[in-house]
Amino acid sequence: MTKTENKVTFGLKNVHIAPIETINGETNVISYGKIFRFPGAMNLELEPKGESKAIPADDVDYHFMNSNEGYEGKLKVPHITEEFATKILGELKDEQTGVLTEKGDASTKPFAIMFEFSGDQNKTRYVLYYCSASRPSNGSATKSGTTVNERELSFKASPRPLDSVVKRSITSADKKEVYDAWFTSVYEPTSLG
Repeated sequence: MTKTENKVTFGLKNVHIAPIETINGETNVISYGKIFRFPGAMNLELEPKGESKAIPADDVDYHFMNSNEGYEGKLKVPHITEEFATKILGELKDEQTGVLTEKGDASTKPFAIMFEFSGDQNKTRYVLYYCSASRPSNGSATKSGTTVNERELSFKASPRPLDSVVKRSITSADKKEVYDAWFTSVYEPTSLG
């Protein structure tokens, strides 16, 4: 059966975060913490990192060298959730008062990010496996009509240290069991064949 390809894609929803708990080089296993939803995705930009370089020889471009260093990402949301701030950005919450504290020496945690684009034929779900976030922008302005504040979260999506995998994706026309379970655990194939 031939699947119908999308002619166009649009939309952004179902952003989920999976904190990386451990990376075990001996067993080649990355373990992820509990996946949580990151609501309010307004815009996602992924710019490729890496370069392509021609090697000149014999008066022609003799060989091409390409490097894939992942992506520089920007996620625009109306609000950074407390769960993301504490589990990924390393902010501390005082359970007695509810006060969140950002410290200069806070350690951020690497994570996987999963999300979904719509299309004219199929939806596509993605996972970027090894991400690191920067502190998000913050600000506000006087209320004017229906304008809301936007926060921009910059992150790097790099190749995983164990196997260099950057991302994977699946469409709603592919294997239903895998597609339906995409946001319940970080997808790892049983084989690549």
